[in-house]
Amino acid sequence: MFEPLAKAFVAPLNHVLAQAPWARQRLAPFAGKTAQFRVFPFDYRVTVRADGLVDAAPESLPADTTITLTPPTALRYFAGDETASTEVKIEGDTAFAQEIAYLARHLRWDFEEDLSKVLGDVAAHRVGQSIRDVNAWLTEAGNNLAENLRDYWAQERPLVASREMVDHFNKDVDQLRDDVERLEKHISKLTPPTR
Repeated sequence: MFEPLAKAFVAPLNHVLAQAPWARQRLAPFAGKTAQFRVFPFDYRVTVRADGLVDAAPESLPADTTITLTPPTALRYFAGDETASTEVKIEGDTAFAQEIAYLARHLRWDFEEDLSKVLGDVAAHRVGQSIRDVNAWLTEAGNNLAENLRDYWAQERPLVASREMVDHFNKDVDQLRDDVERLEKHISKLTPPTR
């Protein structure tokens, strides 16, 4: 158990929850419940308070729900990949775990609000817009690179089969299977029964 990690995790999480009253309202009914998060090599627990914020929980406190993720799954999940949720292992109170999963997908840090306290509203908005623009550019560049590599590997240097080639192969296999079944029926009709 990495209790210092849990304590380091609680402060920023509570800061984000404090910015989102709707999230605290969703967590408040689970007051007193403890969630254990296992993301190799880390293992930490938090307990929900009555006000919807969380406290680090001691290792001795049993978890009401345990959520286990691999590091790549965690990164994909928090990046918005919906398919990553199928790789999350949940044990215990599923309603509590589902609420945590909902908050993980929808709760976002309002960094512009925090920046505005230091830089002012206009400068914070400009910095925020610049960050969003860079993020959009990086996402588009990453998607373009992935598409170009896929095309290269499928057409120029066939390391990966194209969808059309796989479909054609599957149809050929189905046709061969049907032909073999027909041949077996023919052979069984031609062969005299054994007595």
